Formats: sequence, structure tokens, C-alpha cells
Amino acid sequence: MLTPKSEWLNPADWIDGALEKMSHRGPDDAGVWCDSEKGIALGHRRLSIFDLSPAGHQPMHSRDGRWVMVYNGEVYNWRDLRRELEEKGVAFHSNSDTEVLLESVALHGVDATVRKCVGMFAFAAWDRVNKVLYLVRDRMGEKPLYYGWHQGAWWAASELKSLRAVPGLNFEIDRRAIRLFMRRGYIPAPYSIYRSIQKLTPGVIAVLQPDGTSEFRPYWSFAEAVRAGRETPFRGGEDDAAAELETLLLDAVRGQREADVPVGAFLSGGIDSSSVTALMQSLGGSNVKTFSIGFHEKSFDESHYAREVASHLHTDHTELIVSPSEAWNVIPELASIYDEPFADSSAVPTVLVCRLAKQKVTVALSGDGGDELFGGYSRYRVLERAWNARKRYLPLARAASFAFKCGEGCANVLNLAGWSERFRWRKHLYASNSYQSLYHGQFNEFYASDALLDSPPGIEDDWNSIEAEGPVHFAMACDSLQYLPGDILVKVDRAAMSCSLETRIPLLDHRIVEWAWTLPLSLKYDGASGKKILKRLLARYVPASMFERPKQGFGVPVGEWIRTALLDWTEELLSESALKQTGVFSPAAVRSLWMRHKSGQVDFSNRIWSILMLQDWLTHGGSAGTY
Repeated sequence: MLTPKSEWLNPADWIDGALEKMSHRGPDDAGVWCDSEKGIALGHRRLSIFDLSPAGHQPMHSRDGRWVMVYNGEVYNWRDLRRELEEKGVAFHSNSDTEVLLESVALHGVDATVRKCVGMFAFAAWDRVNKVLYLVRDRMGEKPLYYGWHQGAWWAASELKSLRAVPGLNFEIDRRAIRLFMRRGYIPAPYSIYRSIQKLTPGVIAVLQPDGTSEFRPYWSFAEAVRAGRETPFRGGEDDAAAELETLLLDAVRGQREADVPVGAFLSGGIDSSSVTALMQSLGGSNVKTFSIGFHEKSFDESHYAREVASHLHTDHTELIVSPSEAWNVIPELASIYDEPFADSSAVPTVLVCRLAKQKVTVALSGDGGDELFGGYSRYRVLERAWNARKRYLPLARAASFAFKCGEGCANVLNLAGWSERFRWRKHLYASNSYQSLYHGQFNEFYASDALLDSPPGIEDDWNSIEAEGPVHFAMACDSLQYLPGDILVKVDRAAMSCSLETRIPLLDHRIVEWAWTLPLSLKYDGASGKKILKRLLARYVPASMFERPKQGFGVPVGEWIRTALLDWTEELLSESALKQTGVFSPAAVRSLWMRHKSGQVDFSNRIWSILMLQDWLTHGGSAGTY
């Protein structure tokens, strides 16, 4: 908190309660520091990873007394940075990366320090001399950081629930962000569910002044990494690329497996998690502890794949076959865990596998990021083929769009929901005047269903600012900038930290990200499937027969569950009275959608799940705002 207002200067009135709301992110220690004269208060909850002693306590002060810092995350190259600082005469009192980061800021400044860092982090650093508060978020957005100027003060926190615990703060819900959520299933940075609170964009330093003025300085840009990669393309073949990736990923895994607490890895049996696990195991030491969960529903169960890979690699594997009731019990907790409306149903198994891992480790490595970097999503080839087909029939595109619109209308009249969906997609395809708008429609569950929402126009998606060569690279860049930090990384961070587990993602080491964008598309994607180079690398450790299969995903059968076991919960949230009370949706339109899904006429799982997640958040999720 940073403010010139006297009424906020006594943190004893509120900061302990705010910190308690984030105790799951740091159960091992808590600390508060304030300077009432300057109007600044910093609080911290600690999950001890390096130097478990009190020497790692935060807020931490620099040796020269100028800087005070609170920090969440890990700087993986902190030992290298420490050696550089020691050569310059800096003495250290702890064995923590926090002190290294802080003393580097004291010596080099914030901007120069974060450019040196390899890691995931969000931190606040108060400059006591210039009376400036710096907020910094890591390059890819692995760690969260909310901030805002509200009621004459700057506020910042890792989770919204901490800010909602401050007496006297009452945030207004941003109904434009609601429409953005319904397009995506998440709310992307820089927006949040509240008008006065934003998410700090990844790779940015925010410089906040007590009078409410601010400056935002990018220290790393994904778009620039894409541009630089195109200008300096990789010149080798597949074997060269696989060897280079192995070197880079081994270095990332080596740094990320370091900790003073037990470390393990998630293992789904897919290409990404198997690659991370294989390299981690190859580094030696005790057998890697790996974790996977499975489901009784065969179409959603990948546990046998993970078991096979774990057996081949000789990991110390723990597997849990989750009963439906165990999964259902997680769902009422999602609104609280995710703080904002969040509609990725794979959050359910993610929470469960994190809880399983926490029983044996404090840190778990994850394989996220491979799809976005190396072309793994099946939608890339589906949309590429659809777009190429549209280009062949370009002179007839307008007529085709009109014809499919008529077909959709007829299907609706005849109550043929399946055909209505097919016509709707084709109408959108032929109405799209650019691949950017086509890709936007792929993510917009409600691109033809605005009648469901009783809210003002949403925030427009900015897709055209992304420059990438060809539709597949464009889609990958979009996902890396928006879907990855807004959905995937949110899902993993909140699920893990809800049970005090730290997750680390080697594939998102920024040096790997930058290198991946030097690769031509032909080394990632062959028109039929992606991850060519990752597969080539993994085949050095695991037989191809164990991972060469269609991508399955990490989901749960919510469409069936809401018709059966979760029916009462669904009916309660989608009742006419509940819909009128929250005031976001058109009750008649939502009820019609729900009844068609409930009857089994058509599968509207994604749309209804998004509605349910928003309704549940507005009803039970601690919505402290007005709208």
C-alpha cells in the first residue's frame, strides 16, 4: 500500500487480515513493515524454498538501508548473480535469492537487475530515498500481481482476496470485463474483474508515485522476441535443433530443480511433462518424484500413459485415480481459489494433482508451455485448413456466409441444435475477413450469442498488433501472449498455491522462448501435428510408442456432470431467480440454452460452464464489489 492519506497509515487496522487471506501462498512466515510518515506499508507471507532460517524473512531491507522489498517467486540464476555481487564487495547474511535480488537492485537499480534475472517472480521494492514504489512481474507471467489506485492510495497484492479483506475498500465490478470473460473463459491482463484494479502485464516495471502518477516500463517483450527470432532464424536441421533444445532445457531444469525442500514433477505421460521429467531424471541424484491423477471415465483418463513413462524412466511415481465425488467436491472451491471468474474446467484435475504432489514435495516442475512454443494444439491445423479452404472460395465467401446464416436460422426453428452449431461456425468462417478475426471467433464462445448477456459492450480484443509469419505462427503468438498467461499459468499458480505448492515451468525459461521463435515452422509443425523438435528430443529418452498419440488434454466431463451429479448445483445457479439476482445474463436466453443441453439435444458444456463459473463467483466467490 502507498498513499499520502493519513487514514490509511496504521497498518495494524487491516494488514494482518489482508495477509491472512493469502496464508496459503506463504504458510511458513509472515512479516509487516511500514513507514507512517511516508504512507507506505509492505506485508509478506513466506513459502520457504531457499534458506529456511529466519534470515530469509521479508519484508527485507538492503544493507544500505535505501530499499525495502517483498518478493514472490524464484530467481534461478541467483547463485551466479551472487558471485558477481560478491566480486564487487557485497556481503550477504543469508543464503536466499531474495537477498541477492535486493542487493542487486541496491547496486544496479531495478531495470538492470531484472534484465539479468532468469526466473519467475513478482515483487514490490520501495525506494526510501526517492519515495517511489516499483512493481515488477516476470517475463511470461508465471507469478500474479494485481495493482490499482483506489480511494487515494496505491494497492498491490498477489491475489484479489487480500485486497478485498481491507476494510473500507469496495470495488466496482467491471461489466466490460464480464463480456471479455465470456469470450475467453478468463480475464486477460491488464484487466481484472474490478474497474479500479488491474493485472500488471508480464515483462513490465511499474513505477508508482504517492500522488497517484505512474510510469510503466517494459524490460522484456514477447513481441520483440518474435521479431528478433524472425530476423535471426535457426539455420540447422532437425538433429541440430533437437541438440540445441536439449542443451537449453537441461540448463533450465538443472536450475529449477534446486531448492532446500523436496522437489518433484507432474507427469501426464504427454510429450511436454515427459520431456521435463526425462531430463530431470537424467541429471542424477535420487529418483524424481512424479505425480499423476486419473479418472474412472476412460475418455478422460491418461494415467496409464504416465505410469508407462514413469516405469521406463524409473521415477518414484505416485498415482491417484480420482472418484467422481472427489472431483465434484473441488468445484464449490473454485471461485475462492481463483478469485476471479475462471472457466477452464481443467482447473479441477489441476487442483487435485497439486494436492497429491504437496503430500510429498514443496516444489513441482510442470511441462506447460510446449503447445504454445512448438505448435501442439490441434486447433492450429484445424483453423489453418479451414482458412485455406475459405481462401479457395473467396469470391463466394459473402454468399456462403449468408447461406450458412439462413441454415442456422432454419436449424434453430427446427430445434436441430447440432446443425445450428455447424452452420454457426461456417457462417463465422466465411464472414471473417482476416485470419485474426477467425482466430478470435475460435475463442469466443458467445460470438453469435450476445443475447445471453445483459451488459454493455465489452473490451475489444487487440489481435492485429501481433506480427507473426503465417496463420499457425500467428495463433501460437496469440496463445503465448494471452491464453498462456491468462489461462494456463493462472490455472497452475492458483491451484498449486492454494495448497502451498510452488510450481516451476522449465519450458518457459525466457531463453528457450526466444530460441523457439528462431525456429522455422517446419521444425515445429508438419501440417498434421506439432512439437516435432520436442518429440525428436524426447525419443532420446523414451520410446516413441509411449508418446506418439493424439493430444487428449487434461479435462473432466463437466457436460455430463452438470446433467447428473451436479444437477442440483447447476439448477440453483441457473434458476430464473438466481440469474435475475446477479443481473448479468438474460434469464430467458440462459434458461433456453440450459434446457437444450440438459435434454441431451446438444453439448453446450463450455458455454454453460462459463455461465456457471461467473454465477458461482458472483454468488459465493467473495464478490465484494458493486455493479
